[in-house]
Amino acid sequence: MWEGLLPVGSIVILKGTEQKIMVAGVCQIVREEKEDIMYDYSGVLHPYGYIDSEQLYLFDREDIATVVSIGYMDDEQFRTFGILTDLNRKVRTGEMTIDEALQIEWPEPEILPPEDESV
Repeated sequence: MWEGLLPVGSIVILKGTEQKIMVAGVCQIVREEKEDIMYDYSGVLHPYGYIDSEQLYLFDREDIATVVSIGYMDDEQFRTFGILTDLNRKVRTGEMTIDEALQIEWPEPEILPPEDESV
């Protein structure tokens, strides 16, 4: 089994199902009236992708039966996952509240300019 959080784009099968789910988000926080809840992942049906909010699945790593494939990872992904893994651990152990987690300032993503098509 994969250690730590899976990257976006990973494909999993949840316990008790045969349907493949693609990870669409990590450390997903749901704001509810009585309490906020953080799930390890949000996901969409594979190969269909996002259909509507009724087809968005929230789940934790212990709900995963099988990791079918692991999503793309690069340097930016590894940096972000260091922050996400720490945040996930702190919220789960009570060291940090969800409100505190929502105040985290994320590093700006590196946005590359479009390639020059005149070459």
